[in-house]
Amino acid sequence: MRIAVEPTLTTMGSRALEVARREGARECAVSISRSTGNRVVHRDGHWDEIKGATTFAIKVRLFVDDRYAVHVTSDGRPASLEKFIKDAVSLTRYLAADKHRHLPDPTLFRGRSTKDLGLYDPAVLALDLAARKTIAEKTFTSAKDAAGPKLISCSATFGDHRTESLLLTSNGFSDSEVTTSFYSYASLSLKDTGESRPSEYEYSAARTLKGLKPAEEVGKLAALRTLARLGARKIPSGKLDVVVENRALGRLLGGFLSPLTGSNIYNKQSCMAALEGRAVTSPLFSLTSEPLLDGGLGSGR
Repeated sequence: MRIAVEPTLTTMGSRALEVARREGARECAVSISRSTGNRVVHRDGHWDEIKGATTFAIKVRLFVDDRYAVHVTSDGRPASLEKFIKDAVSLTRYLAADKHRHLPDPTLFRGRSTKDLGLYDPAVLALDLAARKTIAEKTFTSAKDAAGPKLISCSATFGDHRTESLLLTSNGFSDSEVTTSFYSYASLSLKDTGESRPSEYEYSAARTLKGLKPAEEVGKLAALRTLARLGARKIPSGKLDVVVENRALGRLLGGFLSPLTGSNIYNKQSCMAALEGRAVTSPLFSLTSEPLLDGGLGSGR
């Protein structure tokens, strides 16, 4: 299900673009984000955290006299926003020139997908504090019961976000979306021999509430993962084959993936900018980007 952002955000973004161009910015991109998030944490039989917050940000990327800067404000009032952009353009002129910085060519975003990726779940509007607490309590109880007598501490978390985002550029790009995300998390620590206190966790995250693993499953898996760490011992140093769990792969590959992002390559900020079409890894390794997966946490048009 796809819904539109509030019209006031579009008006705000268009006004910001207009002021930036009037003040002398050769190019400009305005992104606006408003996100409401809620989080409850049940720890060892007590509510450790109950929190809700809304964040709002206007990010203006300015290209002025071959100079580039990013400026952020949370004040969208017309007079304040106009002054902010005027000052931002003036400050950008003091920076060192960077001839490689510019917006992507419009041919790169023409004909982009208009597919509804299923990134929004209206169920987020029906969630109240009682419902959030119920999910966290079920996760906590399942984890505690499965852990057994060696349990030292256990916590369970449930959270959700609803985010409106908008991007407008001076060379014709315009798009917006409203997305949701939900997550459930459990962590435990157990008493082992001596001073050892193994700990582990399990989590589930999805764009839709129904896409989450059942609370009881998250809690139980967290406990089983922690129990599996009991009795762990240091092994001799050596040259060994290593199996990397899939959920750890993001951190392992983070440094490798950063130079491959489109913005870094396009702006000549990547050590791999000149390696397009060449092999940079072992032939045994392959990586595919699929931004149009339905309901994907990283999906986007």
